[in-house]
Amino acid sequence: MPHNVLPAYGLEEKSLVVEAFGSGLINNTWKVTASGNEYILQRVNHAVFKEPTDIANNISLIGVYLRKNHPEYKFVSPVSSSDGDEMIYHEEEGYFRMFPFVPGSHSKDVVETPEQAYEAATQFGRFTRLLHGVDIK
Repeated sequence: MPHNVLPAYGLEEKSLVVEAFGSGLINNTWKVTASGNEYILQRVNHAVFKEPTDIANNISLIGVYLRKNHPEYKFVSPVSSSDGDEMIYHEEEGYFRMFPFVPGSHSKDVVETPEQAYEAATQFGRFTRLLHGVDIK
């Protein structure tokens, strides 16, 4: 249960609302509301992603690059834990990361119209174009 990891982000149990978000085809995802703030908490499936910390490092690298080179682009960076980590590991629960919730956002498993497919492809193309020049080391 994600409640076990929320204290790592400084969130107190008594003020939380936690609800499933999306279908969780690969990762488990919850919307967390705490003291008027909304977040997305995700448990990374380490059976699929063998090195979850590499994901955190890549997201951090992309965030730094986009803030420096394309500050106008809205890239949602992870919320750091109380210890300053962008991904945490809980012995019984696994790997977790938290993001600010983007109002109006939603999760889609299946594209329902050609317009949705076009928009998704357009945004993915824009994102990858903006990453041209990133030093992946």
